[in-house]
Parts: sequence; structure tokens; C-alpha cells
Amino acid sequence: MSSPQSPLTCEDALRGLIGGQGDLRACLSALLPTLYALAQRHALPNVEDAVGYAMQDIRDHCHCWPRTGLPARTWVLGLAQRRFQQARLAA
Repeated sequence: MSSPQSPLTCEDALRGLIGGQGDLRACLSALLPTLYALAQRHALPNVEDAVGYAMQDIRDHCHCWPRTGLPARTWVLGLAQRRFQQARLAA
């Protein structure tokens, strides 16, 4: 009998990305709901593009997260917040 896998946490997702062993689909399922909610709060004209760019930032800079000492979710939200503010200013 197989046991269902528990959902990936934000911390697990980042650790997987850092180690290059993470399943990107699982990572996305862990992070996307939060990123979409934050992007919608910013009332961005193209939420999908903004979330995609934020996810790219997260993937590109995830190796920096451990040095910050921040909880994974806080780091992800801070990076996304910066990206969404830039997108709102550019619009």
C-alpha cells in the first residue's frame, strides 16, 4: 500500500532548487498559490507574467536564501514583492 506524499513546503522547495534535485513541478505547486495571491494584491495587469518572472528570480537566486537566515516563505515573499513592485512601477 502506498502512502500519499505530503505537500512540499516552501523550505523543501527551495532546498530542492538549491541542490539541483528538486522537482520543479512540485516546487511550483508549493510556491505558486502564494505568488499568485501576492501578485493579485498588487493589481498587476498581467499576473501570469509577473508570477513567471518572480519564479525565475526565485530559481536564479535560491542559493542566496540560506545565508539570509530568513524563513523560506519570508524570503520567497520578499523576492516576489520586489519583483511585483518593479512591475507595477513599469506599468
